[in-house]
Amino acid sequence: MADKWTYVVFDNSKKKSGSGLYINDLIGDGAGSIFLTDVQDLEGVLADLTIGNIVDSRIAKILPVGAEVPPADVNAQNEIALVVTYQDNVTLIKGSFSIPSPDPTLRKLNTDEVDETNVRWTDAVTTWEAAGVSRIDNPITILSGRFVGRAQR
Repeated sequence: MADKWTYVVFDNSKKKSGSGLYINDLIGDGAGSIFLTDVQDLEGVLADLTIGNIVDSRIAKILPVGAEVPPADVNAQNEIALVVTYQDNVTLIKGSFSIPSPDPTLRKLNTDEVDETNVRWTDAVTTWEAAGVSRIDNPITILSGRFVGRAQR
């Protein structure tokens, strides 16, 4: 299975933009120096082609986890997301990540907020806080979950 190289560039609009490219399996042979050289080669080519600042570059191992078939639930749309906000426990800087096509039963009645008493939500928060860190490797605290995007039926 292919790996994926993703990158983010910061420009004068003060926004980040990025993309990615599927690449040959660079991790498979365990040769760390070859892996590093290949990543540096990719970054070098990107640096030659952009006038923005490269602020992130990484290789991810792609592992298949499910079949690419549409889900049965009509609410599973990419226009809807659950934005999870967290805070760095040391610097207090906030960040967020999103979950596409969230289960609408997680929503608190008549709001865009997650029902924080939902057992699936509390289990997720426990897992994220145990495994997650901020961009500078500090522990995090999950602050909230909010549904965004077009209205669900």
